[in-house]
Amino acid sequence: MKARKIREELFNASDASLPDVERRFNAVLADIQRIDHERSMTLEPRVSDPLPMDDTGNTRDGRHRFSILRAANRILSGRQLDGIEAETTQEYALRTGQLFDGNQFVVPHSLSLNTRAMTTDSGSAGKSVQTTVSPSLVDHLRNALVVRSLGATVLEDLYGNLAIPKQTAIAAGGWKAEGVAFDESNPVIDQIPMTPKRVGSFIEVTRQVIRQSSLSVEDMVRNDLVYAVAKSIDSAAIAGSGTGAEPSGLTTLLPVGNAQVVSLGTNGAALAWANVVDLMAKVDVQNALMGNLGYLTTPGVASKLLQTPKVAGQPVFILDDLTSTILGYPVARSNQVPSNLTKGTGTNLHAMIFGDWSSVYIGMWGGSIITVNPYSKDTSGIVRLTIENLVDIAFRHIESFGLIRDIVV
Repeated sequence: MKARKIREELFNASDASLPDVERRFNAVLADIQRIDHERSMTLEPRVSDPLPMDDTGNTRDGRHRFSILRAANRILSGRQLDGIEAETTQEYALRTGQLFDGNQFVVPHSLSLNTRAMTTDSGSAGKSVQTTVSPSLVDHLRNALVVRSLGATVLEDLYGNLAIPKQTAIAAGGWKAEGVAFDESNPVIDQIPMTPKRVGSFIEVTRQVIRQSSLSVEDMVRNDLVYAVAKSIDSAAIAGSGTGAEPSGLTTLLPVGNAQVVSLGTNGAALAWANVVDLMAKVDVQNALMGNLGYLTTPGVASKLLQTPKVAGQPVFILDDLTSTILGYPVARSNQVPSNLTKGTGTNLHAMIFGDWSSVYIGMWGGSIITVNPYSKDTSGIVRLTIENLVDIAFRHIESFGLIRDIVV
């Protein structure tokens, strides 16, 4: 009632000064906002937060951390987002001008990067969540994601198509006698184009899972959604096909016969010490032996190199087991690296890459947008959560990489 009283005084005070009117107006506005907030707290049933309030991983002012299931729960119950979920989505909308449906929200970059049904039924085999959820779920074994950890350059919050200037030729000097003009030479500037491409995934969960969500279920849903996108980005940088919307990866840009490829034989062969040195040399002769240098290969190749001596009969192996390095450079391994290549009659051949991983550009347009769809399987009480990102991958200098694509394991 105080707001109404102040408002009446405001409009009845014809002799009030402008500063006084402004002060009273601000007081009215503040009271209206307070009353609206109190009404929303009274009329809207409270939902218990499934996540601990003292979590420091992603809290703001002591409130809950960002929760995908909490946001989905509010959308399913017909209520507006609040807390950090609402703030993240609103900030993104203000920054980009993008409008969101009432069933969408944005996941922060700090949380980002398969179809499966999760249920609370404890009576059927193969279900992922029991009625009483243990403190931590047994997670699925996943491929290691390595491109970013090796030092890829991530370009975030991009807007529109991107063209990165790239110098492809430099001015040349020369010696001339007195009175003889120098030869003209000019630097050449090209561009590295990057355009947003859609990458995403979705999972399906039951409404009951969302309602009784625990920290372990939240983490499982978050990991599945974010990992699916991160894995697609990682895989595309390594071996993207370049067809459809998928960017071209290193194994596509460095085909058989390319100058940056070390060939082991007509049908492939086992890896030897000389081969890993030659792989490094491919980058060195291009003046590219700089930056975040490292090897990347499959677990199968790494295992072989731990057992393969540099020199036959000597107990010094190609891959140092103490430092996990070759020639002093770190060695990463992942099943994301192809192990099904062919050459001649050779099949299931493995790959190995060496190079400056900062030359990998990962462009990201905005955050991860999640859409809550309760209708696709509404008769079964299943809700679909779809995650979508706009991403592209490019390479500053493809010459910064060398590749072996015919390793027999």
